Amino acid sequence: MPKPLDDKLMLTDILTHLKDIMTLCGTAMKESNCENMRAMITKISGKVAQNQFDVFSYMNSAGMYPIDNAEQKKVKQTIEMFSEI
Repeated sequence: MPKPLDDKLMLTDILTHLKDIMTLCGTAMKESNCENMRAMITKISGKVAQNQFDVFSYMNSAGMYPIDNAEQKKVKQTIEMFSEI
């Protein structure tokens, strides 16, 4: 008998699906020429992005998704690199 899913596995699954939805929203945005459709996709993608961040934040605060902070020097270099674009 399969063992039940724990919280971490369920939340990881949700996070993965939210990331996939964001990818699909990007594809839909590139393919749409209807302003109303584009506005709806923008609204939806904003909500999905917020949900994705909320799930990540919860997992991170619960120790389920630990992250290492980048070195401040690398962060500054990356910001400078992208500000030139």
